[in-house]
Amino acid sequence: MDSIQTGGLIVNLLMMLVAIISSFISYLIYKDNSSPDIIVYLEQDKDAKTVINLVIKNIGKSPAKDVKFSTDKKLPQRAYAGELPPEMTEGALITGIPFLAPGASRVSMLGNYQGLKDWLKGEVVSVKTTFYKANSRSFRKSAIVNTSYLEVHSFARNSAGDNSSGSKIVSELKNINKSITKITKQT
Repeated sequence: MDSIQTGGLIVNLLMMLVAIISSFISYLIYKDNSSPDIIVYLEQDKDAKTVINLVIKNIGKSPAKDVKFSTDKKLPQRAYAGELPPEMTEGALITGIPFLAPGASRVSMLGNYQGLKDWLKGEVVSVKTTFYKANSRSFRKSAIVNTSYLEVHSFARNSAGDNSSGSKIVSELKNINKSITKITKQT
């Protein structure tokens, strides 16, 4: 073989290697973008700002099935200041979720800041989520495992004033009721 043929062979082998690597990278990106991704977090309730909700959400692009959860610490059923709440015994975090569509979530009331702070005593709760891709075409069904962390310290000093339309309507209805009561007493 002369040097031109050897050089051509090396270039062809390198191009083949680049094509294989780029195909593999494309597959990994496709797989990552078409997988479910379940996260668990706490958020302030939109309507009742003093309430903190537990949210389980599929932020991935594919449905998940057989979603199971395990925590390293017990959580309360509903923790409010001044009460000793029972341990969580029901809800999606305990029973799991058979099927969770992309973008779907489960939201449950967990308590208020002070109640959760008293329950957790400054600790962070680790939530391990195990699930499967619902429409997997793979022969091998492998579990996907995510870990989320729940903490309440970041909610300290958050605005918890109820400035919703519902509370304003209730306030105005009370004012109207007082005015009507005054008018009926005067007559």
